[in-house]
Amino acid sequence: MDNLARNLRAESVRLVYGVVQSCVESRGDAVYKIAGDDGALVCERADGCLLKPEKGDLVLAVSEADGRGYVLSVIKRAARGQTPAKIEVPGDLNIAAAGDLTFAADNDVSLAAGDQITLVGATIAGAAEDVHLQASKISVAARLLSGGFKAVTLAAGAVEHVFDRLTQKLRNSVRLVEEHDEVAAGSARMVVAEDYAVQSRNEAHLAEEVVKIDAEEVHLG
Repeated sequence: MDNLARNLRAESVRLVYGVVQSCVESRGDAVYKIAGDDGALVCERADGCLLKPEKGDLVLAVSEADGRGYVLSVIKRAARGQTPAKIEVPGDLNIAAAGDLTFAADNDVSLAAGDQITLVGATIAGAAEDVHLQASKISVAARLLSGGFKAVTLAAGAVEHVFDRLTQKLRNSVRLVEEHDEVAAGSARMVVAEDYAVQSRNEAHLAEEVVKIDAEEVHLG
């Protein structure tokens, strides 16, 4: 009896080799009309068919006796080399590899997310001629952050730095402030090996207790 049931199920299933005539999407689900040798077949995309079929694509589909059909695979894309192929799955997607996982492209690689992009790893290394990041918010949490750059350009509306300790080593430093510059510190010390010059229209030095000037020569006026 079981063998008879299996034979009936096998006879009720047929493979269809055809071309996608149309695609209608509604609420995330897509219904495809496939034109085969035995006529038209209306079917869904099987979960195992990762490459999204497009109009004109040559596909392999399966048809059951109850009228249900599924696109199993895209055999040949109609717009190959003209439009990007699209791998699409319903819901979340997790790609896991027991060994290494590599994404490679001859041209560009782009990452886009509606909410956030998270990179997690013991070591994160990258080498590229051009890297562009565009986001409303970027958060980086790391025990150690190091980088070597030949040139860095930053353009931002507002930048806020919060450090317990900051050490900078510079060969030359130039800072241009168009409006107001203010430094508030518990104590401050500046050591200049050679010349030190201050030029301004008006200048005021205020101290609650002592102002001391010590030099071999002092010129005023």
